[in-house]
Formats: sequence, C-alpha cells, structure tokens
Amino acid sequence: MAGVDLLIAKALSSKIKKNLDSKTEEKIKLRLFKKFGLSIKQSIEDFEKFDKVLEEVLKSDSRKFEQDCLSEIIEFNNSKKDSSELLIKDKAIVEQFLEILGDKESRKIVEQTLKSPLLISEILDICKLSQTSGYRKINSLIRNGFLIKSGHELTSKKRVIYRYSMFCKKIKIELEKENHIIKVKISKDVFRDSSVIQTIID
Repeated sequence: MAGVDLLIAKALSSKIKKNLDSKTEEKIKLRLFKKFGLSIKQSIEDFEKFDKVLEEVLKSDSRKFEQDCLSEIIEFNNSKKDSSELLIKDKAIVEQFLEILGDKESRKIVEQTLKSPLLISEILDICKLSQTSGYRKINSLIRNGFLIKSGHELTSKKRVIYRYSMFCKKIKIELEKENHIIKVKISKDVFRDSSVIQTIID
C-alpha cells in the first residue's frame, strides 16, 4: 500500500462503518468474506476489492458514499502540476502527526527523510539513534504510512535494501482556536500511487 492509503486506512474503515446502516454493513461483510476472505478493515488496504463489493451492494450510490467518507478525513486544496495539498481533517490522524513531531527522535527522522531518501542505516547514523529505539520508531512510521519506499540498493550479497522518505514534501501546522490544522504537500507520484484516492476520484 502507498503511504497515503496506510495513513488513512483505519480512519476510512471507521467512517465507512459509521455511515453504513447495520443491514448494509452485514451484507458487505458477508460478500467481502465470501469473495476475498477479507474484513472491511482488511479490504480498505486492498481498496479495489472493497470498491467492487460496495458497488454491488449500493449500485450507483457507491461512489458518492466513498467520496463523502473520504471528505471527512482529508480535503484536497491547491492542486498543482507537480503536487497537491491535503488538509488532514481526521482528529486521530492529526494527533498522530502531533505525537510524532512532539517526540524528539521521531521528529529527527521526519526532518532528515523530508530532505532526501535514506537507507535505514543512514537514518540511524544521521539522527544518532540507538538501533533498538531507532528501528522501532522507523518501523512505526513505515507501518502507519509516514515513511514510504523511495528507491533501493543492492548489497554485496545481492540483497535489496530500500531507501525511505516521508510520504509528503512539506508539513504545515496551524493552530485555530483550540484545533490544530495540518496541511501536507504531496507529489503527484504519491497521489497517483494511492489506490484509495485514484479509485474514489476516478
């Protein structure tokens, strides 16, 4: 999955379940399991499968339903030729950003991987992180969609090792009254790699 998809998967799954009536939700769950052996949450991570089942159940209303759910999580602003700006609306994702940037070691990882793609060994070295703590935080950032693969190298033993960079090119945090507003700038490549976004806006 692309970084954006991993970032919004949990929130999107929650919004979808919240906005479905119980009868429709059960029908979708049953079809997903029979066809693909997946739950709703698992199918969000393979979004084309979820989209196919949703269309079977909701017919022509499926695309609007998906768009409405997605619009509760992110909003697209200032789309340009080489990048797009995403406004993060989901409070849980906003909290994730704040927690990561509030942690000194995680913030260092973010700062360095915003500059250029790095091998994990380079991240540990540049950020002066211990292997135990460093690997744990890097893996958490990868698992939650903040760090994405951006190239690879071959070791002397022909083993592939990946370079990682932040999924976005820029992060902007604003404080409005008691609410934090987070805007991220993503490249068109990252935008195109998101199966969720491409399926919903297609």
